[in-house]
Amino acid sequence: MSQSSSKVVISEAPFHSKEGADLVLRSSDRVLFFVRKYFLTGASPFFLNLLADGTPEERHEGLPICPVSEESLTMRAILQLCHPYHIAPLTFLDTVDVAELVVSLRKYIMEDASKRLEHVVRDGCVSLTSSGQTLLKTSPLRVFALARILGLDDIVPLALHEVLYIPLDELEESPELEYISGRDYHRLVKYYTDCGRAAENVIPGHLVQETCGLSFGIGEPDAQRPHLVWAGVHLHVSRSWATAEYVADIQRMFRNQPMGNNLEAKPLIKLMDGTCGAVYKELQAHAEKALKALKEKIHMSIAKVKIPDFDARQPTMSSSLLRR
Repeated sequence: MSQSSSKVVISEAPFHSKEGADLVLRSSDRVLFFVRKYFLTGASPFFLNLLADGTPEERHEGLPICPVSEESLTMRAILQLCHPYHIAPLTFLDTVDVAELVVSLRKYIMEDASKRLEHVVRDGCVSLTSSGQTLLKTSPLRVFALARILGLDDIVPLALHEVLYIPLDELEESPELEYISGRDYHRLVKYYTDCGRAAENVIPGHLVQETCGLSFGIGEPDAQRPHLVWAGVHLHVSRSWATAEYVADIQRMFRNQPMGNNLEAKPLIKLMDGTCGAVYKELQAHAEKALKALKEKIHMSIAKVKIPDFDARQPTMSSSLLRR
C-alpha cells in the first residue's frame, strides 16, 4: 500500500474532515475531498461500477484515494449536488463553470444531480443579488446562456425579454456564452433587432406639415396648425422640422434599446412652445399622456414579435467542450 506524499490541499468544509468519510477524491489540481461512498455511488452508476472493481491502493490518512480529472471547483460543485447540503444559488453560480459542470455530470451519469442543478439555476434567476435585483434583471444574457446550456426552455423567453432593457452594445460578457451555438446567439441578436424595429415603426405617428405660423395647443387636430398624433393623442406643435428631428431621436433610442427607455415630457412640451405658465401644467399632462400611450403601444408591438424557435429540451454546447 502506498501513502500519498506529494503536497496536497484539503478541501474546504464540508469535505474537509476525515470523520465519517471512507473515500478521498483527488482533483486534477491536487485538492483532496473527504466523502462517503454511500452518497457518491448512490448518485452515480459510473462511480458505483468503478469502486466495485476494487479499492485504490494509494491512500491518505488511511483512506483510499480515487483521482478524478476535474479541477477542484468543478468537483466541489458535483459533490454539493450529490449531498443533502444547502446550496446558495448565487454563490454557487459565481464559483463554478456551469458548462464544465454539465459535461462532468453527464460523464458520471448523475441524473438526479443534473436535475438539482436545474433547480439551482432557476432559483438563482429569481434570487436577489447584492444590488437588490434578480440575476434575470442584472445579467439576462448570462441567464439566456445558462438556459440554453441546460435546456431550460421556459427560462429562455424570460431572459430574451430582459435583454431588451439593455442597449445591445452594453450587454455584459459572460463565460457561458462560449458554450452556446452561434445559431443561438444569432437568433438572440435577430430577435433584439426585430423588437427594435417594431418599436421604431410605432414612433413616427402622423406628422402634419406646417401650414401657418407658430402655434401651440392641445385638443383635436386643426387643419391650420401642425400636429403630431401618437397612439391616438393629438399634440399641436410649432415647428414641423424640429418635431421630425425629435421623433427621429426617439426612434434611434428605441432601436438601440427596445424596452426601458425613460421618455421625459419636457422636450415635447418645448416643441409645443409650452413656455406660458398658465398652460404649462395642462401641456405637461397632455404630453405625459401621449408618451405613456406611446410606450404602451410600443410594448404591444414588441409583444407581437415572434420569439425565435430554439431546439426544445435540447441543451446546446460547443463541440469542443463536448469532446473533452
